Parts: sequence; C-alpha cells; structure tokens
Amino acid sequence: MRRLVDPNTASPYSSYLVDAKVKGADQIVAGAAGTETLGVEAIDDKTLQVTLTEPVPYFPDMLIHNSVKPVHQKTVEEFGDKWTDPTNIVVNGPYTVSKWQINDELVLSRNSEYYDDANTTLDTITMLPIPSSVTDVSRYQAGEVDVTYNEIPTEQFNSLQTDYGKELRVSPYLCTYYYEFNTVKPPFD
Repeated sequence: MRRLVDPNTASPYSSYLVDAKVKGADQIVAGAAGTETLGVEAIDDKTLQVTLTEPVPYFPDMLIHNSVKPVHQKTVEEFGDKWTDPTNIVVNGPYTVSKWQINDELVLSRNSEYYDDANTTLDTITMLPIPSSVTDVSRYQAGEVDVTYNEIPTEQFNSLQTDYGKELRVSPYLCTYYYEFNTVKPPFD
C-alpha cells in the first residue's frame, strides 16, 4: 500500500487509498509526507491494521482491487521493473506464474508452498488474452477455452442464451458509467 501511494511509483491508482480514506494517503500522494506516515501497520506476521480517517463501510470490498494486493518488497527492490518476471515474482496464492508471453498466454502452475495446497484441485491454468469478444466466443464454442468472461457480443447474446442455457451466466457488475460532455463546443457550451 505504501508503494501504491508513493509518488515515485507513479501508479495510475495512487488515489485509490485517498478515496478509501486511509490515513495519510492524501498527503503522501500530494508529495507532502513520506510513505511511512500511511495509516497501515503490520501488527504481526498475519495481521495488517489499516487506519481510516472516517468510516468507509465498503472498505473490505475495496481490498479485492489488484492495486492493494501484497507484493514482496525485497523482490521489487532487487529486480525493479523485472520483479513480475516469472523467474523473480514471489506469490502467496495457490498458483505461481510459470510462463508469461505478453499478448499470447499466461500459464499458472500449482504453488506447493500455498498454505491450502492440499485443497487446490487444478495443477495448471492457462489464460489467453483474446482482444475480440467475437473471437473469444468462437474459441469457447470450438472447445478451445473452458471459460470466457464478460464481453458477450450483444448481437449474439440471445442465441448464446438459447444454445448454451445455464452455461451462460449473467451476474450483477459493480461499476459506474458516466458521460462527459465537451462544454467548449455546441450544443453544450
């Protein structure tokens, strides 16, 4: 979290902890205080205390965002921009990165060091970055991928729902959409 708000990191999500009302985040992002003043403290090996400046009832839900997930400080310091390379990255989840070819595939392998490895059921997961939702659906239909996510082409939705029934799941999505008007040009000037 300190790395996230550090102006030297230049994270596009640096204001995330400001929005979460984490003590000191606003001052650190503004460059007016050091990262050590952030309202986060490791109480012991398994307890993190986060101090907020005001109640934020949805704060636990904010902790699912990738920007606040833990990273291994010594690895980041040692390898700099290469800390996420599969040979360098340190993880604490059920899988480790065994192969990462940008715009091709990301292969995850079972992490024998994971605390609950005995209950991990898949040995390997291959994730494919498929930029076209039409291609994504086609590869699913051809049996080339087991799961696809989110962007179902609108024009295919009804037929996919008919053909695949319960395989197509529609879930609520927490997000905000907004439209910004150009107030310099007519008719909004």
